[in-house]
Amino acid sequence: MIEGIKGDERNVILTLARMWQTVSIDEISLKDVAAEWALSRLSKEYSTLLNLARKAYR
Repeated sequence: MIEGIKGDERNVILTLARMWQTVSIDEISLKDVAAEWALSRLSKEYSTLLNLARKAYR
């Protein structure tokens, strides 16, 4: 299953942010909006990667 995400890492990362936001605040948003929500809740190490994915998505 993990092998199936190769090449789609950006969407996997954004989907995880979207899932986190949904279970945290019971709100479903676009992937880039959920990423924006999640950025301030992550350490610098992870927020950098998420922000890169968010920018590439736009």
